Amino acid sequence: MIRLRIAICDDYYQDLEALGTILSYHNKLTIDAFLSPQALLAAVEKGIRFDLMFLDIQMPEIDGFELAKRIKEIDAKTQIIFVTVSDKYVYDAYGLAWKYIKKPHNREEIDKHILTAMDLFTKQTLKVATSDGLVVLQIDEIIYIEVCHNISTIHTCHETVETRQPLASIEHQIKHPHFAKPFKGYIVNLNFIKKRVGQNAIMKNDAVIPISRGNRDEFLAALSAYIVE
Repeated sequence: MIRLRIAICDDYYQDLEALGTILSYHNKLTIDAFLSPQALLAAVEKGIRFDLMFLDIQMPEIDGFELAKRIKEIDAKTQIIFVTVSDKYVYDAYGLAWKYIKKPHNREEIDKHILTAMDLFTKQTLKVATSDGLVVLQIDEIIYIEVCHNISTIHTCHETVETRQPLASIEHQIKHPHFAKPFKGYIVNLNFIKKRVGQNAIMKNDAVIPISRGNRDEFLAALSAYIVE
């Protein structure tokens, strides 16, 4: 199971400590606590990435909503849970937060959200080693993967990542029914196929992927099964 990095931010020390104590029962978490939104924002601006954040809403100078907006501008993939003493902010949280929970902290509720997050990240991420270090990609954002001269290039909705990790190793990590192999050295996400023209699959980013004679029947069967789902 993947290890999640979590940030908690609350200007009230007792609440920060209480939430940290609950989270500490999970041994698959790395937890960073911040007593001010400025400190958390500075960490994110330095390039520290968090999978999940618990943000208090009512904080001085920068409230939780403004903090979430700034963080999302830097790292849109970070999931956010707002914590507050009042229900009146719940509609303001729409579009910014993954979840919204009330104080005082309820361990059962928090445990449920942590387990859901672990399941989400475990099922939907691909970890690859690159020249810049380990990169974690969202599987459902991968358009296709191709190999050339022992370099696997992963094309996603937002970026292109190169790795020397073999395609077989990447394929083993994905293990997803919506991925299929049209040609040697290619894996495509069936969700991103726009159309098929002759012996080619046209992807939604306009990439043209060849369909080999040897892979044709198996690939088209996978595509047909996906379409009728």
